[in-house]
Amino acid sequence: MDHAPFDIGEPVVDRDQGDDPNTAIIVNCPPKTADEWTAYRDTTVAEDNPDYPEDAPVAVAVYRNELAEFDPDWDERDTPFSLSDLNEAGISHYSFPAPRLNSIEQSETDGEQEARSDERTSEESSLDDDDEETASIDEGPAIDDDSESDSQTESEPKTEPSPTLVTLKETLAERGVSAEIDTDGETVTAEKLGVTYRVKPKGVIDGNGPHREQIERIASEI
Repeated sequence: MDHAPFDIGEPVVDRDQGDDPNTAIIVNCPPKTADEWTAYRDTTVAEDNPDYPEDAPVAVAVYRNELAEFDPDWDERDTPFSLSDLNEAGISHYSFPAPRLNSIEQSETDGEQEARSDERTSEESSLDDDDEETASIDEGPAIDDDSESDSQTESEPKTEPSPTLVTLKETLAERGVSAEIDTDGETVTAEKLGVTYRVKPKGVIDGNGPHREQIERIASEI
């Protein structure tokens, strides 16, 4: 079985965390497949990630801030971290199927290439745009600025969320749970394996699923 296609110390993000994922660092790439490696308790990585191949290689990651506390010189290391040492130090580590993780370095390279391609396309189309500039000024519907402003306002929380609620949302995200603050500014909507939970600090309001206990425990710590 091949190792996951990552280097020790490589920064990655979780594809399932949405548009603003937290940075994690690869600490171990065991030669196991997702259906052979235990994620937690009696649950394998494959069972915890049904949307990914069961025979995908496994990568173990620690969020950057926690790893820096454990080993300030982590970025100079190229050998795997011992999971037993991480456990003994109380450092949370997470096992993923490799396809769920995206290398930040590769993403930046792809983004630069895409930006250059977009720039070339923009330059090629600029001459055509200049020819039609006069017509485009006179034609086309007017933009209702007030309408756009109202739409943006409605999408924002009606109540400013408390620092505790913000901490809850960030902690859930760091533990691999997709989380967003609700528009009421009082609750967090968390999603794990297709199950949605509405959470407040100190407890879960609604939602029954295999990760309810985990989310309740996280919320009780805030």
